[in-house]
Amino acid sequence: MSGTLHGSDVKRFIDAMEADGGPAYDIAIPLVADAYGIPGGLVNIDASAIHSVRY
Repeated sequence: MSGTLHGSDVKRFIDAMEADGGPAYDIAIPLVADAYGIPGGLVNIDASAIHSVRY
């Protein structure tokens, strides 16, 4: 599967993934879900992980 982020979501995602202290998944994962057309609020962030990112 692949999804695409656009506009300001790209900056928010990169900032979240490169946050001090490790990735801020509470920000990044809902953005990825939205890129796939899944409402971010439906995603269980504690049970989710991002395994690879290309940007």
